[in-house]
Amino acid sequence: MRRRIWIGILAVACGLAAASAVRAEPIAIITSASGQGTGAGEIRRVTLRRVYLGRITRLGGTRLDPLHLGSGTEARSAFSAAVLGRSEQELEEYWIEQALRGGRIPPRELASPAQVIEYVARRPGAIGYVPLSSLGSVRGVRVLRIRSGGRSLAPGDPGYPLRTP
Repeated sequence: MRRRIWIGILAVACGLAAASAVRAEPIAIITSASGQGTGAGEIRRVTLRRVYLGRITRLGGTRLDPLHLGSGTEARSAFSAAVLGRSEQELEEYWIEQALRGGRIPPRELASPAQVIEYVARRPGAIGYVPLSSLGSVRGVRVLRIRSGGRSLAPGDPGYPLRTP
C-alpha cells in the first residue's frame, strides 16, 4: 500500500515538473531585420539592461526605441527579473523616480506580442522581446543572440538565460 502511495506521489511530482518545463518558454529579443543599431546580431545582457533602463539610447549610431510587453504578462515579468533585476513594481517605482528627476521616459508599452513584432518590423532601431512561440514565420524582424558568460546563446540553446517561469 505504501509503495503505491509513493509511486502516485512520484508520478504527480514528475507530471508537475514536466508541466513546468513545458511552460518555460524562451523569450526572444527582436530587432528590425535591417539590423541597424545592433551590430553582429547579438547583445550582451548588461547592454540590454542599460537600454531598458534608459541609460543607453543609441547603439551603432542608431537611436534605440525599446518596447515592453503589457504589464502582468509572464514574458514581461520574466524579462524584468532576468534582465533588469527588478520586479514590475520596482521598475514602476524606478520610472516614477526618473520622471520626478526630469530623467528619461520609460520604454513604450504594447499590449501583445503581435503588436511588438509589427512595430519592430517597421522601425529600424526598435528593440523588443516576445515569447519565442509568437514569432512563427514572421518577416521583417530578426532574433538577437544573448552574449552571456563568454558564449553567444540563441533562444533554443541550452543555458539561454531568458525564459518565462
